[in-house]
Formats: sequence, structure tokens, C-alpha cells
Amino acid sequence: MRHILLVDGYNVIGTWPSLREIRDTISLQEARDRLIALLDEYAAMTSEEVVLVFDAIYQQPGLRKPQSSGKVVVLFSQAGETADQVIERVATRLVRSGCAVRVATSDAAEQSYIFGIGALRCSTRELWGEVEASQQAIAQRLREQREQKMRLGERIDPKLYEKLGQLPPPPPLPQARNKHHAR
Repeated sequence: MRHILLVDGYNVIGTWPSLREIRDTISLQEARDRLIALLDEYAAMTSEEVVLVFDAIYQQPGLRKPQSSGKVVVLFSQAGETADQVIERVATRLVRSGCAVRVATSDAAEQSYIFGIGALRCSTRELWGEVEASQQAIAQRLREQREQKMRLGERIDPKLYEKLGQLPPPPPLPQARNKHHAR
């Protein structure tokens, strides 16, 4: 069974303090890009497919087509349509096709609709907690990988490691001549 997370993009940007700060101090586009990057990393750590939905009212007309960024599909509503309407339509279709659907929004009316069609709902705060946990898991994996790389002696045959320690140091590298240095 496919597990799909639908995310109300501007609702998340407006409720996550770090994204709201980026939106207010840099740009809405930068906040969108950061959200996409965070959700892409989150999707890589979970079994959920992520569909991020934005209202087209804040987007340039040429960029309203569905986009894919790594593991995240980005959708924009059409003119005269809200992101909520897109989420409702997509969630209904996915639930009817047998997918396990979760919707991340803090919009109470949207949560009520989502629950009524048989999808799961989570608040943007709950999603932030999950994203933070995935960020911590990624950081832990990177630390473990660095530690493994630093322990070469533990990963190779002890006899070979001993022989490597007996090798004379390599000769010094010749100094590169500077083209601009006076001769």
C-alpha cells in the first residue's frame, strides 16, 4: 500500500517559525525552497511519498505546473482554486484508490474534511516534530559514517595495517612554481 503525505505548503510556512522568518526577512520563494528541501530529506527517511500543495495566487503563472524536486511532488492550485480544494480532490482520489493518506494542515475545516473521507490528519506542529526527528536521524547517520571512516585500522586486515605502519614516509612533493613569481 502506498503511503502519501499531502502538505498544505503556505499553511506550514505560516506556522513553522523558521520558515515564517525566512518568508518575512528574505522571500516567500526562499521559504518555499527551504520547505521543499526539508520535506525531501524527510521523505528520504520515511516510507511516505510527499505531495506539497501551494496556492497559485502567490506564484508566477508559468510555474503553476506540477513539479518534482527529489522525492517531493510540488503542486500549485489553478486560478480560482485554493490549495485546500486541490488537497481535498487529491486526497479523495487517493483514498478511493486504496492509498494510506495523511494530510498536514492546521486548518480546522480542512482537517474535518480530511477525517471525513477516511484520511489521517496531522497538524503542522506534529509534522514539524517528525521533520526535526528525521533531521536528527540524518545527523546521527552522518556522525556514524564519519566515525567509521576515521577507523581505517579497524576495517582492514591487522597484518596489512601493521605493514602500512612500517612503510617509510613518502618523499616530499615538488613545489609548484608560481607563474607570477619572479625568476
